[in-house]
Amino acid sequence: MFLVRFVLPSRPAMLLMSLVAMPAAPALGISPWVAGVTVLLAANTWVFPYQGLEYLLLRDATRGESFTDAQGMRMGIALAAVRLAAIAAAVPYWMAIGLISAP
Repeated sequence: MFLVRFVLPSRPAMLLMSLVAMPAAPALGISPWVAGVTVLLAANTWVFPYQGLEYLLLRDATRGESFTDAQGMRMGIALAAVRLAAIAAAVPYWMAIGLISAP
């Protein structure tokens, strides 16, 4: 998902990856719900300023006086790391309730 986001905006990336991940998930022992939630969480990440609509709106609303693009990039990377950590932390829970089968 992160690689797709470098090329596509979040909404088309969500649609494309949902169409790929959700049908393939049961064959991999993963609930389609888990695949969908993972796609949704990962689709809203951004690293570069052009990728984050919310970032661009905030930057333009403050006329670029509140923070620099370099600071925004660091925040985007931190948010992406937090989202990845949240997904990784949820995997044992999803396995415990049977949404992901053990390999």
